[in-house]
Amino acid sequence: MIPITLLSMTDSFLQNMEMPIQPKMWSAARTEDGEKVVYGAEFNGKNGWKQTKAYSKKDLEGYTITNIRYSKYGNTAILQSTKEGKNEVIRVQMPAGVNLGSESNVKDAIYNADYWGSILHENKRPRIDRKGNIMTDSQGNILYTSTPLTQADKIDLKHKQEEALQDLYGYGSQAVVPSQTNTEQINPWY
Repeated sequence: MIPITLLSMTDSFLQNMEMPIQPKMWSAARTEDGEKVVYGAEFNGKNGWKQTKAYSKKDLEGYTITNIRYSKYGNTAILQSTKEGKNEVIRVQMPAGVNLGSESNVKDAIYNADYWGSILHENKRPRIDRKGNIMTDSQGNILYTSTPLTQADKIDLKHKQEEALQDLYGYGSQAVVPSQTNTEQINPWY
């Protein structure tokens, strides 16, 4: 079993936003029946992730983002209703394209954290080719020797995994800031 990295970011500035979704996000969103929409997402332990209903801009009026979650399966935002007497919480898929460079870096950081974590989890030294690279099979699975990891190996791999997770935090904080800006103004998608 390969460990799955799921990063959660909750920032005070996210919790205090009045309008959860700004124009840049809507321009990156999919179009359904001529209207821009974002899709809900649910997780079921038996079946995994599933896309739920489409939400229009009007559907999401009165919601704020309380959390952003990054995953190799796609990034999601947790939205909570700000309407009095209504405590509804929904999770929506974040559309790609808000900040392509940062989104790509987030995916790479998730991959790297999982990569180093999978070697730690296997607890065996990976095979190394003549160039010093970790060997994989034709499907990208790491090839291992029968030699267990040493304590020094484990410390080194843990540091590499922690560096990847730190990259994930750094790039993740940029992923919600649009890559295009107006003069002296940055409008985050939330």
